Amino acid sequence: MKSYLHKLTPYLILFTYIIFCLPLFSQKKSDPLLKSAHDAYSSQKWKSTATLLDLYLKDSTVYSDNYKMAIISNLMTNDSDGVEKAISIITKTGTTFDTVLNDVAREFIKLKMFDDYEIVIHKLMHTYPQHKQYFYTNLINYRILLHQPKHVLRVIDEASQRGIDPTLYQKIKAENYILLDSLDMAGDIYHNILVENNNDLDAILFFANLYFVKGKLGFEKVEKEYLTIENPSNLDYAERRNKIGMIYREYFVKGIEWMERAQDLKTNETIEKNLNFMYDIQRKYSIDDTKRNFRKK
Repeated sequence: MKSYLHKLTPYLILFTYIIFCLPLFSQKKSDPLLKSAHDAYSSQKWKSTATLLDLYLKDSTVYSDNYKMAIISNLMTNDSDGVEKAISIITKTGTTFDTVLNDVAREFIKLKMFDDYEIVIHKLMHTYPQHKQYFYTNLINYRILLHQPKHVLRVIDEASQRGIDPTLYQKIKAENYILLDSLDMAGDIYHNILVENNNDLDAILFFANLYFVKGKLGFEKVEKEYLTIENPSNLDYAERRNKIGMIYREYFVKGIEWMERAQDLKTNETIEKNLNFMYDIQRKYSIDDTKRNFRKK
C-alpha cells in the first residue's frame, strides 16, 4: 500500500496544483483591472495603462510582463514624472537595468514601434545625463540588432557630439560602413586604429580581406572570360597570364602582406586557405615576385 501511494504522490501534487493554483491564474487573467490595463496598452493609451497598472501592481514586487508594460507606459507618458515612476518600479522589483532595457527593446520591436525605443533612451539620458555613455551604447546595440547601419552611424555621431569619446565606437563604425559598402570610409578608420596600435588584428584582417577579395574577384573574372574562348591560342593564354599578373601585383601582393601579418598574430584555417590560394596563383602562372620570400615552400 505504501509503495502504491508513493507512486501516486506526483499525480496527487499535480492534481492539487490544478485544483488550487490554476483558478488563481485564471482569476488574474480575468481581473477587470488587468483587462482594462491590457486594453489600454494595446491602444497605446500610455497614461491610462500606467495608472491602471500602478493600482494593480501596488502590492506586488515580482518582475513580470505586467511590470514591463507598466515601465513602458510610464516612460511613454508625456508628464515629467513618468521616468521617475518607471525607475521606482525597476527599483521595487530589484531587477537589473540591463534586463529591463532588453525587455523594453524587445517589446518595441514586437509592437513594431522601432523608433520609440530611442525616445525612451533619450528620456532616460535627460534624467540621468551622467550615464549617457551607457545609454548611447545600449541604443547603438539596439540599432545593430535591427540591422540598421545608417542609424548606427547616426547614433555614434550623435554620441560624439554629446561628448562621448569617439574612439569607443570606431570599430563598430567601421563595421557598419562595410555593411553600407563604404569601404573607403571603413579603411580610413582602420588606418587610424593602426596608427595607434599597429598590431590591431581587426584592422589588419580588414585590409587582408579587402585586397584578397578584390584580387579573387578580378582573377575569377579573367578565368571566366578565358573559358569562353573556343580553342584558345598561345596569344590568348599569354594575355590571360598577363592580366592575372597585373591582378596579382595590384591586389594579391598586398593581400599576402596583410594576411601574413594576421597569421603572425592569430592563425586559423581561413587565413591559411587564403594565403595558399594566393601563393598557388603566383607559382601556377610563374609571376615574377623575387622580392617576396614565401613561407610556403
